[in-house]
Amino acid sequence: MATSDAPRRASRLPAGTKVALRNLDNAPIERVLFGATWDNRDFDVDMCAVLLDSSGRVPDKDHFLYRRNQQLPDRRGFVGFVSPGESSGPDRAQILLDLEHLSPAIEHVVVAFSAVQRRALLSETGMIKARAMDLDNGQTSYVYLHDGGRLGTATCLSLWALQRRGSGWDVVVHGTPYAGGPPAFARDHGVVFG
Repeated sequence: MATSDAPRRASRLPAGTKVALRNLDNAPIERVLFGATWDNRDFDVDMCAVLLDSSGRVPDKDHFLYRRNQQLPDRRGFVGFVSPGESSGPDRAQILLDLEHLSPAIEHVVVAFSAVQRRALLSETGMIKARAMDLDNGQTSYVYLHDGGRLGTATCLSLWALQRRGSGWDVVVHGTPYAGGPPAFARDHGVVFG
């Protein structure tokens, strides 16, 4: 039987899909980049992530990655942005996680996408393109597209959720607006400021 030499391509996943977090060579992804871009170059978006223990809450506020807390204390996770209109690559916002070396106490990670400006609506973003990439080989394994124009008055969109499974991770495409916006997203996952 002949085999194809065609390069493998990223899988486009619809909301609600759950898959093993693996690269295009079917190996587990140990260091992952969640990147996003969107059509409206003048609109500023923050990607954020909560790293959760078995209770479904952050161990402390340092486990909430966002614009004002750009890395975990142990440097196993980072968040990065490109200012509006300045992107030259495929992403304008990114979350990077070293899953292999995350504390075993972290069992879930939720990645979200939110408007930076107060009262700005994600419906202004246009098409949102999110991806999951293996940092070790540069392969984008999964892509999720969301029509921002259908987000109405939403200011926060839960994009991805990671679940630890044995020595690997599963990824779930959420693609759902988060009621209450970014403050509720942080608060509902146990983030306490002050």
